[in-house]
Amino acid sequence: MRVKFIGWFVAAGGAIALMLLVTGVLSGPTSAPAAAAPPDGAREAVVSVSGLVCSICANSLEAHLRKMAAVDEVTVDLDKQVATLRVKPDVDVTDLQIKDVVRTAGFRVTNIEWRGEATAASGEKATATFTIDGMDCTRCAANLARLLEEEPGIAAARVDFENKRAVVDYDANTTSPEQIEQTINDLGVLRAEHVSTPATKDKE
Repeated sequence: MRVKFIGWFVAAGGAIALMLLVTGVLSGPTSAPAAAAPPDGAREAVVSVSGLVCSICANSLEAHLRKMAAVDEVTVDLDKQVATLRVKPDVDVTDLQIKDVVRTAGFRVTNIEWRGEATAASGEKATATFTIDGMDCTRCAANLARLLEEEPGIAAARVDFENKRAVVDYDANTTSPEQIEQTINDLGVLRAEHVSTPATKDKE
């Protein structure tokens, strides 16, 4: 009798396991579906963000991004450290504008990828070169570049310690060489002088 019961139990267990496997319970986690492409005519900015550590961070960033007049919809994925912005039709928004809002929220943009039929408005891009006196080491140069890139309107800063120069890419609609020079001089330990600015590119 005991042998028959064990045999029945094993057979029943196998049948249950097979049923669970068929229904997907034992098949393991499935991969998440690929992100849906934006609707026809729409465009989205997929913004990689550094510094999101909790749901409060994510909610704060989302609230700041929703205040942008050009943004129609915002989602923030805390696990992936990504914010996705759906931009309103026929409204321009630049990478620098997004970076400035994220910076104001207390975080840093590491990458922006655009999806959809249109790309971001380019703004009025310009580049300015400055001589820099007072740097003692390469770390000074790296810190200056980081500080400049945190300023509104500055897209990138490259500081050459050996040649004592800084080359700054910026949005001419947001800042100027004079403002950038003043920002550096206000640090109190460095002396900057603007030496050249190539002609700006018209807004695309």
